[in-house]
Amino acid sequence: MILDFFTQTFLGNSTLQYAYFLCAIAVSVIIGKTISWLFSNTLTNLAKNTQTTLDDFLVMALRRPITVIITLVGIYFSFNLLTLDANATTWINQAFYVALTVFLAWFATKIADSFFEKILKPAAQKTDSKLDDHILPIVSKAVKVIIWVIAGITILSNFGYDVTAILAGLGIGGLAFAFAAQKTIADVFGGISILFSKPFIVGDTIEIKSLNLIGDVVEIGLRNTRIKDPDGRINTIPNSDLSASVVKNISSEPEKRILTNLGLTYNTSSKQLVKAKELLAKIISSNKGCNNKKEPVIYFNDFQASAINIQVIYYISDKKNWQKVQDSVNMEIKEQFEKNKIDFAYPTQTIILKK
Repeated sequence: MILDFFTQTFLGNSTLQYAYFLCAIAVSVIIGKTISWLFSNTLTNLAKNTQTTLDDFLVMALRRPITVIITLVGIYFSFNLLTLDANATTWINQAFYVALTVFLAWFATKIADSFFEKILKPAAQKTDSKLDDHILPIVSKAVKVIIWVIAGITILSNFGYDVTAILAGLGIGGLAFAFAAQKTIADVFGGISILFSKPFIVGDTIEIKSLNLIGDVVEIGLRNTRIKDPDGRINTIPNSDLSASVVKNISSEPEKRILTNLGLTYNTSSKQLVKAKELLAKIISSNKGCNNKKEPVIYFNDFQASAINIQVIYYISDKKNWQKVQDSVNMEIKEQFEKNKIDFAYPTQTIILKK
């Protein structure tokens, strides 16, 4: 009875052949599970005991892809135990080739992900430059895209398509795309230029005169740079426009330079003028927010139409709160000038009538 059962034939194969086929698949799955267990336990523990982190990320990256690939290869060879016609054999071979290519691409992307995440990213975080932090995610995505493009071309080639013609078509399409995306490409190159030349970094306060914009740099992307203005609004500037503009990096200033012109009336005497200069020097030097190591520049520099002008140049150490320091200096100047009866000028005209 048992011999009769195993000798029965279905679709050109005996029951015994099907039994061997199923046993071979079961063995493949068991081998795959065993390798997975070895990776999860034995190899992982061994990798943890070493000083380098390279073997740790390799074990984690290889565990699942290798298990799947070994199981897939075992299933493919299990079909050799069956008697199949030419069409079925061709279909199985192509299906196996596609599946193997996809899993190998997945395997490669897992290794790339682990390498960037476990090795390159921690190394980039230890450096002072922020350039590598911006570049790494871009390179990681580009590597994965290249891997899948190669996998796709390989699969198409296996199905008999002319890869050369496909690549030529992609080249023409890429050229057309480049013409259509000139602005985007210019933005990307502008972003790369900013990242490499580093006229400013995230956190700097910059001034873009052509856009009449002052703000803090929040993010530098490949296409756009985001700047937060004093009103708290986020301004998104295309990198091509930004790289072509004159940008003043306010954060690079060692201190804030203040230039003020004070117009006094022509009724101000010479003694009052000297007194005004003395008061200005005292007010600035006594203010804690000003840089007392640099003497303020105070001089009578101009006879204007309706005023005699005193120009004052001084420096504020606290760049973040320079407006408050300037406000306190100006308030003190106003109070001291009022006490000493030194009057500020306002536009006037003297009309002389001749009889």
